[in-house]
Amino acid sequence: LMWVILQYVAVYIGKVSTEDMQLIANIYNLLYSDEQCWSGADTDPLLFVRFLVPAAIWIHFYKKLGSQASEVLPKPSESLLRQIQFLQEKTADSDPAIQNVADHNAVLAAVANAYSNDMQNFHKLVLTAVDLFLDGPGDDAGSLWRLPHGIICFPKKTPLPLPLIDSLTFHSRNHLFQMCLLKISTMLNVQQSPKLPSPASIDTLMRLAATTEFEYGVKQVLALMPRALASISASASIGATNQPDRSRDLLYILCDMLSYRLINYPLPVIPKVNVILSCYSALSNNQVQMNVALYSALEQVMLRYWMWNSPQEMIILCNALIGKQGKLTALISSPNSFAEPQHASTMPHERPHANLHVSPEMLRSLLLSMFRALKLTGVEMAPEVLQRCNANFSWPLSVSRTFSTQLTGCSIDDGSDSTPSEELFHCVLQDVRRTHEYLCTQAEEPLMKYFTVERRHTLFCVIYHLIYDSKKLHPVFYSMLSSITAKDIIVMVNKFVDYFIYIFKKNPPSDDQTFTTMVSVLNDMVFMHQLIPFDRLLAALVLHPTDDRATEISLLIIHSMVGSFADVRSRLGLLFHFIPSNKLVNTNSSFFNKMSEYYSQYPELTYREMEAKLRRELQLEMGGIRQMEQPAINPELHMPIYYGNLAERILPIVDILLQRALETVVADQLFSTLLMSFKPCYKYHPQPAAYMYSVLYCLDKTLSHTARARIFVLEICGQLEERDGKYALLTPSFIQDNHQLSLPSQFCQVLVDRILQASHYPHQPPPFVCRDWRFAELPPAGQALTGACIELLASPHPPAVTARALIDLVFIRPLHQPYATINTVALMLTALPSSFQHVFYEHIVSVLDSEALTQGDPSVCFESLESECFLLTENQLLTNLALGHAYLQHCNTCSLAALPEFVRDQLAPKLVTEAQLIFVLRLVVPILQRFYDAKERSKQIQDLAVDVYKMTVKVNERVGVLKYEDAICDLLYHMKYMYVGDFVKNEAEQAIQRLSPSMRIKLKYISHTQLSNDCSWYWGNMSWLEAEKVLMSRPLGTYLIRDSASDRYIFTISYRTTNSVHHTRLPQHGGKFCLGGAFKRKHFSFNFIRHSECLEYDVCKVGQWNLFPKGKWIRN
Repeated sequence: LMWVILQYVAVYIGKVSTEDMQLIANIYNLLYSDEQCWSGADTDPLLFVRFLVPAAIWIHFYKKLGSQASEVLPKPSESLLRQIQFLQEKTADSDPAIQNVADHNAVLAAVANAYSNDMQNFHKLVLTAVDLFLDGPGDDAGSLWRLPHGIICFPKKTPLPLPLIDSLTFHSRNHLFQMCLLKISTMLNVQQSPKLPSPASIDTLMRLAATTEFEYGVKQVLALMPRALASISASASIGATNQPDRSRDLLYILCDMLSYRLINYPLPVIPKVNVILSCYSALSNNQVQMNVALYSALEQVMLRYWMWNSPQEMIILCNALIGKQGKLTALISSPNSFAEPQHASTMPHERPHANLHVSPEMLRSLLLSMFRALKLTGVEMAPEVLQRCNANFSWPLSVSRTFSTQLTGCSIDDGSDSTPSEELFHCVLQDVRRTHEYLCTQAEEPLMKYFTVERRHTLFCVIYHLIYDSKKLHPVFYSMLSSITAKDIIVMVNKFVDYFIYIFKKNPPSDDQTFTTMVSVLNDMVFMHQLIPFDRLLAALVLHPTDDRATEISLLIIHSMVGSFADVRSRLGLLFHFIPSNKLVNTNSSFFNKMSEYYSQYPELTYREMEAKLRRELQLEMGGIRQMEQPAINPELHMPIYYGNLAERILPIVDILLQRALETVVADQLFSTLLMSFKPCYKYHPQPAAYMYSVLYCLDKTLSHTARARIFVLEICGQLEERDGKYALLTPSFIQDNHQLSLPSQFCQVLVDRILQASHYPHQPPPFVCRDWRFAELPPAGQALTGACIELLASPHPPAVTARALIDLVFIRPLHQPYATINTVALMLTALPSSFQHVFYEHIVSVLDSEALTQGDPSVCFESLESECFLLTENQLLTNLALGHAYLQHCNTCSLAALPEFVRDQLAPKLVTEAQLIFVLRLVVPILQRFYDAKERSKQIQDLAVDVYKMTVKVNERVGVLKYEDAICDLLYHMKYMYVGDFVKNEAEQAIQRLSPSMRIKLKYISHTQLSNDCSWYWGNMSWLEAEKVLMSRPLGTYLIRDSASDRYIFTISYRTTNSVHHTRLPQHGGKFCLGGAFKRKHFSFNFIRHSECLEYDVCKVGQWNLFPKGKWIRN
């Protein structure tokens, strides 16, 4: 409580009155009745700061009150006084406990909390010490450190410890956050420091942002993106001056933060949309397009923020980006314009469409994520959006099978059309001949013009042939590559992938050695010659092919690169060895040192650096110069890398890679090599549980319950043990014996118990869930539910067995947590694919055929769930109803939409008894509210309402007088006036005419036929405009009764006043219709006008008003 009070006092000290201070002092006296004494060292910031919280509050009071403090505040206790004096003594400049942040951060936190409103002391005591800790002495010219590729920055590499940050109040933490934010925002200033911010400053900023509310942390970091882009646009050109462009560096650093540190932060959907739009805006910048590394970093941000979302977030994001009013709808409308030249000389209205700046491969990843979200949620995207996607993109047959509902009418590529590939093949042969001619004559300028000015995208294909034939490469090719945009490089990589796959199709290698030689050249192009970044090649191989045969060849190429050559394995192995799984918690100086060593061992050189290197080697061969030691790396040509690395860059593509390998059902050896090579990447995945669940759910028909599914799950979960624990997602029964040594009922009970434990706990969650919610992928209950679904989908037991075992759990007696257990079982069934849900529907049908409903009294449907569960009665109908309601409330919209068909085809034909009718009505009618809340589901409401009327008629005709017809009639009234109104008026009236006379009388307000014929004052379905037209020419006080347009009222009274016609709905209370409500104007309450009165008088009086009969004009 005192910690909460300190948080408030620190922020709102100006609003704290003297009365508030006295009340807080009283609270302190109540909470601390005994003398408090600290025993121990100051090595635990959380405990130490909590102990000194009251003293920090009093120091805030002293700062505000000044000399009046002794008059206003009661005298502190001896213990509190000693604590206050302790903090005040720490204001000495020479106190080592303040200056030594590394060893005495608990004292620093306590002082920071106490003096956060005293900026003079806070700056002197806290900000100065932290600044020295993060950057080192600023005036020391030799105090520097080098980031990868030799970029200079401040030397400190150890961020503020997370326990220290957690010990700070929001107010003091915000001061530190603003200081760190200022360190990177000053990169936009004209007077720039030659040093970049230290790794300690950057990582501390990330820790502060990730542990603070969005508005006060990450939002302010994101606000730097448009500022950096504006600064880049204002520059004359990148690299035009001797000084590096810090605005470009800042944009890259922000991408580094978003991709590799803040990706775990629960960013709201709309800010995610804004991040994607900001990145897309940056990609359209000409200067950004000339910087391959910066362009790729922006692509990485977009790829992560539109792939790694919850299904519900993904639907919102797609509607905002590519929906009807989406900001990036043009991306889907004309994806092929990415490869077209810029229209720099034409105005926007003169061109058929704007150039796009996101490759079709990136768009495929977005669409695949959208299709996956639509399948998981059952949500229906606007038809025109899906039609646009299907019209402009071709998909492999395997993908169309996985997303058959979403890809209806799409273009399926079966690989039979080889015309474009043949044209590319002949074009490459021609370009190879021309290149040999130019190289033989040493004509570099014509060769550069041939490939750059004419924008021939076969450059990588030509280079492949040259390396394959001669094992050498001329530096002119690097000169070409350094002069073209990142977009053109992407197009050339895609053309090269098309070409490589085609030559494999056209002339399959006669033996493994030939294929290995082909892939060896490709591997050298990536790692030795550094022509194509591996992550770019991987994305092209995985996402560019549009038919299954091409995909299989691509996977075979990747398999050979990671299996037969050491380049990928050695790089990834080194990164996996030192990159921590929880980077926000475990990043330290060792990480940054290892990163620098990695890039020293495996530098990623630019095209300019490779050109200079080859030209030096060429001159040495020709004997033109003496061999001299020259640096191969020019720091000015590189971007500042704090976190980015190959292992994490490829992670989004690895997601799609493994899913495509599972979709196309590749050979076991190939899949095993791919999984074993890339599985360590999942140590850094922000959503591994959601990824495994979505893959198993979408591939339920081909993957689930197979040995491959088990291997897929176990290998990925094995990478999460360091971060989340061994049994975070899976139970020991599945890990150790694959559910072979326990019955389905036993392991299903364990799964349900795990969810119950994670959902209901008094203080701390169970040990198998992540304790620190800030770094958890899912909340405890969500983690347990997702893990249970993954386990059941990977289990060897078929859905018919496990779903049946789950349902049987709710009928165990005694059931100690009946409501929670029923809700948990229903949640699991709705979170599993349709193969599990069919078992639930079959169970409901079997209940309808049970002896209790076919031969029992209808009263059994009105018992209570408590009596069934706690009194151990034999009746189980209420348990089945509760399970049905829980299922229908939790199921996705696709499953819900199937309910009318299920009722009409499977339940209605079986109805014979009144008990069966009441059971079905109690099951179905309460769910109408879900349809009603989803406005687009009105058709399903009408279908269900018609079926309810038909079922009631069927049973009434068979049974005769129903024992509970009053209850049934009440339910029909509720259904009409709450949900359907007069939308099914004709069907309702036809059905009611077939009911027994007693039910027809009770339902006369639903069927207006008799009422309309016999009562002339009732005008039926009449609009308010029509009522006004009739009454405006009539005398004052004339009125009529008509059907209400509101679904929640039966009738409306329209009456003539002095200057107009007023309309009042008639609420119903206690069987009576009222004017003005049941309590306000009781003297206007009246029983509904009786039939006999209408016949006798033709005019019915209520107060001083006249009732206007249809067809007659009645004057008072």
